[in-house]
Amino acid sequence: MLDFIIQTSIADTVTGVISNLGDYISEMLLMSAIVLLVVIDLILKHSQKKQIIFGVLSIFFIGLILAFMIHGISYQSQISLFSGVKLILMLATIGSIVLMMQDQLARPGENYVMVLGVLMGSFFLINSETLLTFYISLEVMSISAYILTVLRFDKKSAEAGLKYLLFGATSSAIMLFGISLVYGFSGTIALDQININNMITAVGVYPVIVAFGMLSIGLLFKIAAAPQHIWSPDVYQTTNTSVVAYFSIVPKITGIIAFLVLLSNINIPMNWVSTVLSIVAIITMITGNFAALWQKNVKRMLAYSSIAHTGFLLIPVIVNSETAWQSFVFYAMIYMIMNLAAFALVMKLEKATNTFEIINYAGLGKVMPFTGVLFLIVMVSLVGLPPTAGFSAKLFLFSAIWESYADSGSTLMLVLLATGVLNTVVALFYYLKIPYFMFIKDAVSANITISNSSRWLNYFATIMVFLLLVLFFKPDWLMELIYNISFGI
Repeated sequence: MLDFIIQTSIADTVTGVISNLGDYISEMLLMSAIVLLVVIDLILKHSQKKQIIFGVLSIFFIGLILAFMIHGISYQSQISLFSGVKLILMLATIGSIVLMMQDQLARPGENYVMVLGVLMGSFFLINSETLLTFYISLEVMSISAYILTVLRFDKKSAEAGLKYLLFGATSSAIMLFGISLVYGFSGTIALDQININNMITAVGVYPVIVAFGMLSIGLLFKIAAAPQHIWSPDVYQTTNTSVVAYFSIVPKITGIIAFLVLLSNINIPMNWVSTVLSIVAIITMITGNFAALWQKNVKRMLAYSSIAHTGFLLIPVIVNSETAWQSFVFYAMIYMIMNLAAFALVMKLEKATNTFEIINYAGLGKVMPFTGVLFLIVMVSLVGLPPTAGFSAKLFLFSAIWESYADSGSTLMLVLLATGVLNTVVALFYYLKIPYFMFIKDAVSANITISNSSRWLNYFATIMVFLLLVLFFKPDWLMELIYNISFGI
């Protein structure tokens, strides 16, 4: 009888797993792509065209997944927020791979495989239903990112990678201990079965706060929120520019959505979330913006800029309303376009000057006026000024905060709004530093060489800038798509 029960339960489990495989087709395709790229890397070990071949194959596989998802979505009246975010992550990955095809990668095969590894981890994280898969997915993303950091195989990248690994391992250990506490207090790892009220009844409120606080530490590390941002500038400065563009988008957006994965399954009191994350967002915006003021290296400046944007991206988690999450999707899309354009132009100027020091950009606007104008528009958009979509993105976020303040009367929401507006003003001073040097300052060196291959970066940046301008005048084109998303807040 016991054998029959065991066999029946195993059969039911296998049947359940098989029936749910359809939900993981995207992830299985990514795993297949990773295996295929590893095999091809072994076959084309000494090929000179490996970088282009791997880039085309990676884009093909992601495009296949994208087409499959869009085909499935076309039969639905509304799509989930998680599906919408997956589409953004795939578009960001395709854009980053296009940049990688123009970059000087020491190990092209490994770079493309690890990029797909980060994307696969983000997909599994978004689909997580248990604390265990939630943690493992984050680690898949993290380990892939650690490897990407050191693939230049020089002293500086090794130092930055070690710092990244040590901070990441510490955060992961703290997060894992928090998960063990949650499991111990609730008796389950299934996210939708964790009941905070029962946990508080069993052990009290403070142990539960500590458990979820430790769980959140790992997520704050992934999105480089203060005070867990220390690794970010060094990694950005030493890693390949195209890879940095990827780091600035995909792990950050995934980390924000990870908070929603928890909120949508666990009845975490919103006053806990709003209070703690509002403080984190305020500190993150201030730290990122004021630290960026003093940077002389453009990649370090964009690293601190990315930290500041993390504070803005946390706003939907804090407000947690349908309006807020709609503004998040819009902001995430515009943030992706802005960062891809910014790093494409940094790569362009890297090829022209072989430096990342802003002072060496002096006079380049007169030598490369078209590139200079593109850089000016991107910087204006990153500040959040018209006539760019960066203005619309921040306006929607600020509107969501104001709506929350009007409904709740929370002073904290008002402080958050004021901090966001003031930090936008601060950002004006360091973002416009680059156009100032390019157009106003005189050139410090006449030895400027412009390679023909870098023209593709101009074409790519031009498309991104065109989108930033169009979506300022016609934001409803994107918002109409966002209105078809079911947020389920």
